[in-house]
Amino acid sequence: MSARVIAIIFMVVLSLVAAGCNGAKETDEVAYIVAMGLDAGQDGKLKVTYLVALPQAVGGQDSGKGGEKPPALLTFEGENLAETRGLLNSSLSRTSILSHVKAIIIGEELARKGLARVTSPFMRYREYRGSMFLIVANRTTAQRLLSANKPIFETLQSKFFESMMLKSVDNSFFPRTNIHEFYVRLKSNSAAPIIALFGLNPGNGGHAVGEIMPPEKDAEYIAGAMPRQGGGGSVEAVGTAVFKGDKLVGLLTSEETRAMAIVHGDFDRGFVVVEDPLMPKENINCYIRLGSSPKIKVVMTDGRPVIDVTIKIEAEITSIGSGISYETGGYREQLEAQVSKVLEQQVTNMLIKTRDLQTDVVGFGYQARACFPTYRDYMAVDWATLYGQAEFKVAVSTRVRRTGLMWRSSGMRPETQ
Repeated sequence: MSARVIAIIFMVVLSLVAAGCNGAKETDEVAYIVAMGLDAGQDGKLKVTYLVALPQAVGGQDSGKGGEKPPALLTFEGENLAETRGLLNSSLSRTSILSHVKAIIIGEELARKGLARVTSPFMRYREYRGSMFLIVANRTTAQRLLSANKPIFETLQSKFFESMMLKSVDNSFFPRTNIHEFYVRLKSNSAAPIIALFGLNPGNGGHAVGEIMPPEKDAEYIAGAMPRQGGGGSVEAVGTAVFKGDKLVGLLTSEETRAMAIVHGDFDRGFVVVEDPLMPKENINCYIRLGSSPKIKVVMTDGRPVIDVTIKIEAEITSIGSGISYETGGYREQLEAQVSKVLEQQVTNMLIKTRDLQTDVVGFGYQARACFPTYRDYMAVDWATLYGQAEFKVAVSTRVRRTGLMWRSSGMRPETQ
């Protein structure tokens, strides 16, 4: 028998064996789970909430907008995810499928107790994908966040969570986090795990966190406490949940989260409001972005890390309340120095806060590896402890590259009698 005939027979047999249709199910035989909520249950158990997408109505039945039924929420308590999954399958007439989960929401109480036992199946079981978004529910449970959320634009909560996470680049007030990135940081000795922070806003007004330190004018906020009126019950994303190991140990505000993104090089664009250098009661708004990737240098001095961070910012003027022509030479340099001072202050405050928590949210540990003779020597030290002793040197330089739709400002004419 010729080699060509043998090859053809082999390919035919291989195509039959590799068809992979033995476990196939029709769409009317499965129930798609589109979001999950994890909370601390009683007696150390795990409370899991499943958001089940229901199929469209048939036969002209009135089942809501566009013939779609609202998703169903089912909550179970068990020792682990596998047990609650079994209870879920015993409550549905269809087989549940987890591969369509868009977001996994974790209650704050559970996050503070630790996630190692909970998240271990995420990277092993095939239905969990590394791209699934991870979210921490601030000051509430995951069950309540899922049940009370009323998106303004989206009809499906799964689409809402996906859209929110994808638009984090609009202001960098919260990070885009998923299972894979959390797991890598959890297993790494070089960076602390972080998760985006979501919260329920009652829509009756909120409050800022901390004080505004001149010359900045921006206030800081956290999820669930933004000063918003209307849209009560809808979820907002502001801030970052910071972990030491698998336990939640602190929260970063909107301003601190943006500072983290700037240092990490993930910042895309956003607004900053500063005091007018010549008229402090007035504000100047600038639209900023990174001019280049931040330069980070880590050296060990007397057994403690010294971290140099150099940041270049490009700014566009969007508003000058005083009417002073900061577009022109002499004035422009004062505005650039003012923006640089504000950003230096914000970045330094964020670094000091994370140093006190011993949580390297930026990932300076990756640059610190070069300070050790071998990788084994680096892994032998506790980088989180070393980071808690770090000294920071932050330098921000800003250049106003654009002046908006006006090339020169002028003051308003006084009112005539």
